[in-house]
Amino acid sequence: MNPILFGAELISASVAILLAFLSLFCRKALRERGIHRSFWTPVFAASYLFLVGALLALLYTLSVDLMIEMKTLEILYQVVWLAGLGVLTYGVYAYLKMIKKS
Repeated sequence: MNPILFGAELISASVAILLAFLSLFCRKALRERGIHRSFWTPVFAASYLFLVGALLALLYTLSVDLMIEMKTLEILYQVVWLAGLGVLTYGVYAYLKMIKKS
């Protein structure tokens, strides 16, 4: 196990957790103000997908010790990050369309 790689993955997971909580609180604050369609819903969904990806990367880093098939973790990691980026891209596109209409 490489401690530098493990530290980098731990930092990535921490940032994903921070992004998830910040987007959740922002989404709740916007809902309290009566704004239901917002950019933060896709950010909220993407942040949790990034968190799952970061946790899979941590498992991938520890996979030598856990005896988990590394190829499966690598594929899951890529799929989750791709889904997160896809959700985030759709959110930005939908937000851009809303801005252009107003």
